Amino acid sequence: ISISLLLRSISADLLTILYLMTFYDENDKSNNALKNEFDIISSEYLHFVKKTLREDHELLTTLKINTPSLEEKEEWFREIASELIDENGKIISKKTIRRTTPDNQKKGLKNYGIFLTENEKFDRIKSYGFEDYGFIFIAFKYYSQFQHFTLMSKKYIEVKPFQDTYYMSLTLSYMLVVFDIALQICKSPNPNFSKEIEEINQKIIKHFA
Repeated sequence: ISISLLLRSISADLLTILYLMTFYDENDKSNNALKNEFDIISSEYLHFVKKTLREDHELLTTLKINTPSLEEKEEWFREIASELIDENGKIISKKTIRRTTPDNQKKGLKNYGIFLTENEKFDRIKSYGFEDYGFIFIAFKYYSQFQHFTLMSKKYIEVKPFQDTYYMSLTLSYMLVVFDIALQICKSPNPNFSKEIEEINQKIIKHFA
């Protein structure tokens, strides 16, 4: 199960990478759309930090553990990402973050909610030419069945080993392909990366096909 959860995390990250790729424009040096989506992903974590800051402080105080004051922690919180936090200490919304995103990049984007869901990412990916990578979304859903124990997940575990081997090999293969694309977009200074990635991918295909 632990391996399945690891592969779930990998699949989720691959979805995020592909999602971000849909905002990249090689003709736009500023790439505001891409930067804004990075900020939205960062803001998701800020929401978690803000929500747990007070509870964490109260717990440490109750346990009589030496810790900075709550005011100091709140000041630290405001400083770690001042561009994403307004003067009232509130995390700015998706809509505000995307104010500099070009209109032609806003198609299908949803400004409500705190988190970007995997469904949203997948819909965007399909709409922007990455529909061939649909397996990554399927793999994410598959591995998600192992996150919590249920009677149905028990039946999943008891399925023939080929099922897991099939999903595992394809997930690793797609991971390498996505990494290769990302390195090309980032203009990696090492021209051998693509060749090395392809060699590893072919070994996976040969072994599991």
